[in-house]
Order: sequence, then structure tokens, then C-alpha cells
Amino acid sequence: MSALGRYTVVPPIAPKIAGTLLAGCYLATLAYAGHAAAGQGGDRYVRIGADAAHLLAAGAWLGAYALPQVILVAALAAIGSLHIAPANSQVAVAAAGQQAPPGARSLTLALTGDSIITMKLSVHTDPAFVKMIELVRGADAAFTNLEMLFHDYEPFPSTESGGTYMRADPALARELVWAGFDLVARANNHTHDYGVEGARLTTKYVAEAGLVQAGVGESLREAREARYLDTDKGRVALVSTAERVPTTVNGNARRADACRCTSWACTAA
Repeated sequence: MSALGRYTVVPPIAPKIAGTLLAGCYLATLAYAGHAAAGQGGDRYVRIGADAAHLLAAGAWLGAYALPQVILVAALAAIGSLHIAPANSQVAVAAAGQQAPPGARSLTLALTGDSIITMKLSVHTDPAFVKMIELVRGADAAFTNLEMLFHDYEPFPSTESGGTYMRADPALARELVWAGFDLVARANNHTHDYGVEGARLTTKYVAEAGLVQAGVGESLREAREARYLDTDKGRVALVSTAERVPTTVNGNARRADACRCTSWACTAA
């Protein structure tokens, strides 16, 4: 900053620096929106700090280079084009100037993230929501990560949760079927929020709803097993594992390998 007579001249770079600092602070606050903020104890703040550092590094990288942004936009456009590609593989291959194998058929998959369902889905009629549901239903097989337990508070909460205690009305399992889902992953950090009984009850209600589930079991072998969905287009297999789950269930230590697929029996198969 320099003074010319009675006037103060602010270098053009100063507003840019101030804007960058404010944008960085705003970006770092997104760390509180993830699983890191749901942790407990000192580990919570370490993870929030790590997430904030990653966000700032990503922001600086994207802001410093124009080319990565162009690549990102192109990639998103390519992903979006998959939804409007011809559903019939023979038509798609013919468009590319190739011959499709006799009898070849396409199989479409709808893959989603966490389903933390706490209320009915079937009551909503918002056009954008309905369009999304139609995409899920239109797939030959639809998958979601079931990060929720279904029970009526019969079991007690575990001494250690997956960040918070997840539980919903058992009737909501059928709402996932209404939405068009076929397969659910059960191995995650909330599987044992309500101990062994909570996991068993969830298995019961999910099975009664008609969903294929993988990642849990009465033994390590059962939890590791692939589960299958049969469609007229082919067979879909599901294996479910978790990177981070509580290492104790109601105060009892669990084997590290059992934690990967949330077997409550923790017995070698």
C-alpha cells in the first residue's frame, strides 16, 4: 500500500488475496459436513483438520489450473451421456459401426451412496425427486449402502457407535423397495450401533422387505459371502466390506478381520 498526497493506493492484488482467504475459510468449513464431525474425542478434531487440509489442497489445485477444470467438466458431461445412451446394446454397437454378438443384451445398474432413511419416500411428489426415482427403477439392478438399522428399540445402544446412533422404523425398509432398490450393503460404521441384536433385527426386516443384503452374518464366513440378485439380463453379485467400524461390541473386543465385514460371531471359518 502506498500514499500519494492525501490518497492511499491499494494494490490490485490485495482484493484478490482477501477474496482467496475468505474462499479458503468457507471451503474449510465443509469439513464439518462429513463423518469427521460425527466422531468423538480428540480423534474428531484430528480428522476435521485433515479433511480441511484436503479441501484446501483440492481448492488450490483446481483454482491454479484451468485445464483440470476443463477435464472435470468433460468427464461429468461424459458420465451424464451414459444416462441417455441407447438402452439396447445392439443399437449402441450399430451406432459405433460394429456388429453386436447374436443375442447380446445390456444390463443397466443404478449405484447410489448412503441411504440414511428416517422417513417415508413414497409420500413425496416433487418432480425432480420423482425423476430420480424413475432412474433408479428403470435400472435392471439398483444398489445402495444401507447406513441405517431397523428395530423398535428392543436392543440397548452399544458402548461405541459409528459416530452417532442410527435407527429407523422397520417399515421403512419397504420404502427402499418402493424406490426401486434391489441390493443393499450392510457392512459400515453403523452396523453395530445397537449391538448384535440390532444388527440381527435389521437383517430380519431387510430380508422380509425382499432386498438382497451382504456384509453381515453370524460368522466371518457368512459375512464375507457374496449375495446374488437374479434378473432376466443376468446375475448380479454383491460383496460388502467396511474400512472403518467400531472395534468393540458392547465392550467386547473384535478381531480386525471380522471388523471388515461386520461379523458379530467373530469366529474363524
